[in-house]
Amino acid sequence: MAAKRAPRDSGAAPPWTQQPLDLFCDRLPTRPYCSDSPSTEGLYRLPLADALHRLLIQPNTAKRVVCLCFDVDREQAAIDWNDRNCPAPNLTVKNPANGHAHLIYLLSAPVAVSDVARIKPVIFMAAIQEGLRRALEADRGYAGVVVKNPAHKHWITKAWRDQAYSLEELADLVELLF
Repeated sequence: MAAKRAPRDSGAAPPWTQQPLDLFCDRLPTRPYCSDSPSTEGLYRLPLADALHRLLIQPNTAKRVVCLCFDVDREQAAIDWNDRNCPAPNLTVKNPANGHAHLIYLLSAPVAVSDVARIKPVIFMAAIQEGLRRALEADRGYAGVVVKNPAHKHWITKAWRDQAYSLEELADLVELLF
């Protein structure tokens, strides 16, 4: 019999007042893909409690996107979003060895991306994601399946903004190509 996720506290703070790291963790899949070294051990699925101890973790599922993640391979990646006039990420997760980072923008409402999802929100989200990627000069080849786990002590995690973003708010803050 599969273990069930503990029920969420019904008195929890709404997402716009919850701390970004807590909100990120609350929205993770129950059995996310994770790894300490994808090149040597691959990705595997574990119960959330175990996956949170891995260096990399899956933030979104194949059917819903709860955050937009970007891989920025520069020494000052965790802070140079400001110099590029980009909106503040909710979280930056920096590699202490080289300064490269993953930037995480939490969405106030998940976007369904399954085969039966409405296509307009998916296209709108994709345009926003590409606008942010261009502005941040983030890695074009990053698939976003796993992200540096902001809850892991190996990385340097910094919260920059408590409120999750609506798609409309992000669209107002980036240049869209359509």
